[in-house]
Amino acid sequence: MHIRKLRVERTEPIKVGSDSHGRKFLIKMVMDKGYSRVFSTKVVNAVFAIWIKALKNRETIELPYGTLKVVKTRKNSMNKVVPQRAQFGKPLKALKPHIINTRPFRFRYRVTEEEVKKFLETYSFPDDPKGPSVRRDRRIP
Repeated sequence: MHIRKLRVERTEPIKVGSDSHGRKFLIKMVMDKGYSRVFSTKVVNAVFAIWIKALKNRETIELPYGTLKVVKTRKNSMNKVVPQRAQFGKPLKALKPHIINTRPFRFRYRVTEEEVKKFLETYSFPDDPKGPSVRRDRRIP
């Protein structure tokens, strides 16, 4: 007879690969509810697939705080060439042309003032126990 071992709490980080695209946090939240890693990954991927399908159809996604939708980039700002004066924080000897806004569509995320107030009331942010950070001047002994 085979006896199943009790499931222990997971303390090591979740390994979901480099293609998780920020889903690791959501997968961990589902796992904290008691589901397996495989099931949690399938649930989060299903939600993202629904969102992607809705955004492809140019529909608005309502999130707990705000909305997300796809908007078309304006024609007057599409493929605009602007001069680049510096690269990696160092000034260039000659101006270099740089093309911006090459994508025809963009994401727009909107949050109303009521949603911001609701968010701030829902979550309490603790004060820093160390107090305000003060940078110590190394020249003073």
